[in-house]
Amino acid sequence: MVVEPFHIADISATTAPFNFPTPNNLRRAESALQVTLKCNDPDTTFSQLTTEHFDFYVRGFESSSRGLIDLLLLNTEAITLWNGNQQESINTSRLRTRVSDSNFTWLPSYDGHLTGFDILRDYFAFPDKAAYMRVDDLGDQLRAFNSNEVTLTLFIQHLPVEYLSLFSPEVIQLNTVPALNLFRRRGEPLRYDFSKLSMPVIADAQQQDHYTVVSVESVNEVLSTGEVPLTPIYESGYWSDSDAPQWQSSQYWDHKGRRRMNLSVSYAQMPMDQESVVLSTQLMVCNGRTPCLIPTGTWLNVWQRSTYLASLRLLKPPRHRNTLHWIIN
Repeated sequence: MVVEPFHIADISATTAPFNFPTPNNLRRAESALQVTLKCNDPDTTFSQLTTEHFDFYVRGFESSSRGLIDLLLLNTEAITLWNGNQQESINTSRLRTRVSDSNFTWLPSYDGHLTGFDILRDYFAFPDKAAYMRVDDLGDQLRAFNSNEVTLTLFIQHLPVEYLSLFSPEVIQLNTVPALNLFRRRGEPLRYDFSKLSMPVIADAQQQDHYTVVSVESVNEVLSTGEVPLTPIYESGYWSDSDAPQWQSSQYWDHKGRRRMNLSVSYAQMPMDQESVVLSTQLMVCNGRTPCLIPTGTWLNVWQRSTYLASLRLLKPPRHRNTLHWIIN
């Protein structure tokens, strides 16, 4: 990751007629997305920077970026840089997603793998990779501005009206890295009444959108005397106790593309003295696309060596709630 010496000060969207200069080749775009870039040092100008590419992450609206990514890639008619006195035009072909970059693979590569195979494997394992975008060689145009603030404007066709008021500095972000944020958590208690073959596994009933269940590690039956572990199906092969209760998990993706987990329980003999059983689960979960929160002034250590990040120290306070739990590995 290259930490740029500038930040996004503001993001806004507007519709025609525009109150700022437009490029000569503009024909059909009726909306404009303006990203205000500002140097971190107030005494520094963009002409003094050595930036190469402009890399950014499209977080989108309400943790969904797919629609905005499609608009940027397919409906952007013109791109300009402007500081109030000077304007530079940028070819729209330089705006692209980094999903096909051979040097931007997330999963380990092995000898004998074709580059295209690794790229496809990354994309299907991590669809959010498409949200990492780049404007190639934007630093060359930025160095033409002897000012501390520059506005990057994307002229877009058919921008939905409901999007206009949703843009904020959180929609597009700089200096981000991909991370696998797996951690363990006890799931919500499950009451199984034997009327269904499976039941959904829920990490937190109050905040279901904040946690995605990746796997089920263990299942226990809750009794008045304590918890009794259930045996995973096929774990011990032929040596397992066939009379002991067993469990098995399965995952699927719903119509919105969200990962879901189901749990099936098998009893050799149905409990005759009770109508249902209460189960507890130990889960492996992640925060999905929810932003990572780190306490101010503390250090975050990466569990596994990464080409992007070795350690990180947070200097500014987080803008989101501290009730979210994150572990990056």
